[in-house]
Amino acid sequence: MTSREREALLRLAHDVPALWHAAATPPQDRQEIVRVFVDCVTVEVHEDSAQVAVTIQWAGGVASAHCLRRPGARYDQLSNVTALVARMEGLRQAGHSFAQIAEPVNREGFSPPKRTERFTGETVARLLSRRGLHGPRPRAMANVSVLRPHEYWLADLAREVPMPIATFHTWQRLGWVHSRMVPVASGRWAIGADANELERLRQLRAYQRKWPEPRSPQALTTPQRRDLQPQSR
Repeated sequence: MTSREREALLRLAHDVPALWHAAATPPQDRQEIVRVFVDCVTVEVHEDSAQVAVTIQWAGGVASAHCLRRPGARYDQLSNVTALVARMEGLRQAGHSFAQIAEPVNREGFSPPKRTERFTGETVARLLSRRGLHGPRPRAMANVSVLRPHEYWLADLAREVPMPIATFHTWQRLGWVHSRMVPVASGRWAIGADANELERLRQLRAYQRKWPEPRSPQALTTPQRRDLQPQSR
């Protein structure tokens, strides 16, 4: 090595963060840096939560403790879900739209599960709907005479099964349920489901594929026959 190269190397040794973040440092060199400075890392996940305790044992005998958050697969795995829902509910009661609610909760550091980085109006509406905090129901939906016998509004039936509303929308589009659009309720979907249909939907929701069985058995995806109106699906 030349004297200039040795001097550059010594400067880098006194500024490891610069070496670590340098665009010219390849991943292999970063791995070598970790091997030099770190003896071991202990990771402890707190039960089924998003909280992760990390202890780093550094070369030389010093240990440091850190608390991290991992992406949760469900809202109940988020340690701050109670504060999140309370914040959203407060903004909703103040008259904010779902999109307007998403802006401050993102700015305040809240984040949704499933590796999604930011809330949107759609994710806010879905969460509040699951919690029964969607706000007052439209007058047409409150009028039970609009529904026929053994009919539910799509969102209500999703809670009855229970299952995510987005998944139930997919089932409705696939024709796995009897549905009809109700014009007097702003085009919302009414789903026909008696006791037998409710049981079928719950079995479909709970079904877990075992090879070589089909992904979704026809017996569970085929709704019972019933008389339908012309606009029904």
